Amino acid sequence: MKIHTKLTVFALLLALWGGLAVSAEPGPRDRRPDDGAIIIVIDPGHGGADEGVKGPDGTLEKELMLELARKIEARLVPDYEVHLTRDDDYQINLADRTGVANTSRAALMISLHAGAGFTPRADTTTVYTYLAPPPKPMPDTADGELPPPEQQWQHQQTRHQKESQRLGDLLAVRLFALPSAPTVHKESGRLPVLAGADMPAVLLEFGDLNSAAGEKRLSAADWQQQSAGAIAAAVREFLTTNPQ
Repeated sequence: MKIHTKLTVFALLLALWGGLAVSAEPGPRDRRPDDGAIIIVIDPGHGGADEGVKGPDGTLEKELMLELARKIEARLVPDYEVHLTRDDDYQINLADRTGVANTSRAALMISLHAGAGFTPRADTTTVYTYLAPPPKPMPDTADGELPPPEQQWQHQQTRHQKESQRLGDLLAVRLFALPSAPTVHKESGRLPVLAGADMPAVLLEFGDLNSAAGEKRLSAADWQQQSAGAIAAAVREFLTTNPQ
């Protein structure tokens, strides 16, 4: 199985987005809301004026990832409650994406992206987990006020690294088993959208949309259906073996 672990230039560049660490790791918490539902958050990358990667024939990352998110949702409902960070073509910042997952007390979060690069990687899928930076203290605030949520949440993901790695492993195995048999890489980086997620969380990056071959593969209805099925199956397996 071609599943590799490495730290890419992409992940290192994202490390520049680093933030503030939280206090010591707390004990386990019940991630279910009061009604007992198990919530899954799917984050289709980009949106609105932020188009993401654009393929040679004009295919947009923001549209492909929203389509994929909706297909994943359809395969998980009604057994689970699925929240999309955006359900249409509008822009949403990284802190708000994380906020959707945290305020809904989601059991897990998966962020969806299409890749781009100078070297064609049309058959490659990358599973990213969070790489924690050295800890830094929270800043002082006036009159004992708490910092804004995006600062309080910075690097909350650190406490969930073991679970996130396991979720990433299950996703990698399922995606590698697709009929198209893509190469699957496992990597880590200080990704802002994962940093504040207070639950197991991963980012998936598919193919190389700015190449003709990658655009053709990611736009294919079969690829969308198969990938959605693989992701949903990995989510079900993770939640079955990690009961909430």
